[in-house]
Amino acid sequence: MEQWKKNLYIMVVVQFMMMSGINIVIPFLPLFVKELGIVEPGAVKMWSGLLIAIHALFAALFSPIWGNLADRYGRKLMVLRSCLGVAFFTFLMGYSQSVYHLLFLRMLLGCCSGFSAAALTLVASQTSKDKLGYALGLLQTGQVLGILAGPLLGGLISDFFSYRTTFRVTGVLALIAGIAVLYFIREEFIPGPEEPKKNFFLELAGSWHLPIVQIMFAVLFCTQLSMRMVEPIMSLFVESMTDNAQMVATLTGSVFTATGLAQAISLPLISRNSDRWGHRKVLIICLLGGAIFYFPQALVGNITLLLILRFIYGLFLGGILPMINSLIGLLTPASHRGRVYGLTSSAFFLGGFVGPLSGGVLAAQLGFTAVFFLTAFLLVANAFLVGKKVPGPDTVSSCQGREGEIHST
Repeated sequence: MEQWKKNLYIMVVVQFMMMSGINIVIPFLPLFVKELGIVEPGAVKMWSGLLIAIHALFAALFSPIWGNLADRYGRKLMVLRSCLGVAFFTFLMGYSQSVYHLLFLRMLLGCCSGFSAAALTLVASQTSKDKLGYALGLLQTGQVLGILAGPLLGGLISDFFSYRTTFRVTGVLALIAGIAVLYFIREEFIPGPEEPKKNFFLELAGSWHLPIVQIMFAVLFCTQLSMRMVEPIMSLFVESMTDNAQMVATLTGSVFTATGLAQAISLPLISRNSDRWGHRKVLIICLLGGAIFYFPQALVGNITLLLILRFIYGLFLGGILPMINSLIGLLTPASHRGRVYGLTSSAFFLGGFVGPLSGGVLAAQLGFTAVFFLTAFLLVANAFLVGKKVPGPDTVSSCQGREGEIHST
């Protein structure tokens, strides 16, 4: 088997383990906040949003730094760093005695994160352009399956053991993933041509001016903002629809799992055919379809209907991030991909910061319904942004032909 395929398949498994671990905490985090002494409903919503958002904020600040270091010293090193950092700080969260302890550890976790960007860069740098769509789609499948398994596993562990046990399981999963990267990934890293030393921020500014970066930064931010707004309030929304308080975490995990399962079903089909259908067109359809099935979630009164709507929404969600990542990869010179994926990951994490925080505040002030309505509106607005600003197929081909010119600048 070719080395790039071995690396890809191992990274898919590692991606699955890391995403499972990271998403384990989502179903029960608001409930854990209550266990740590925050009992007033509005405060629970706001703290839940802050705890999810603070990780994303610090990840956004540090992602460009890790991306730049990946281009200089190798992508495998950055993947390994992220795995071990997540393992250490998440394990410590199981020993938090207050929300302030948890907040501090979530901040440190954000500082050493950046796994997805490092994994994307590693796979993209080892894969030829004609296989790039397939490779990134398969990597995204591992991510989706992890997102699918994580909340369900987290809900089950929380309900049958404890919230603290769940953090420890996450730490162990990340440690195993790091060991797999250390011993099984073989990177053929070739540093870019020697250039005069530049200020770090000047290097980032140079990458920022690549044609696709500014556009996709805005698209990724809006997409992630809309997707993450509901996270801090979903368990509370589910709790409002059931009398079985002991199974709230499991039911919430099932809601997130329904979305992840649908993504896992639709993603391979979309990835295999996106080159023929057109990445831009698929992205617009997925954003609009997601909005159509997000809006009625605000009006449901039972878990079954919510599960159905989340599943259909997930079918469209499966095409959003793979299309964005494919467009970035196709329009970015190989020697700049670490920095570019670092910058676009900042948009991803900034959306992840603003989304949960605004979702928690909005729910506390206006109720759950407002969060779902605003999310649907943001998906529609993002579809119009993509249609107006993202290059079409002819422009993509033209930019690929000018890669050497871009690199020389």
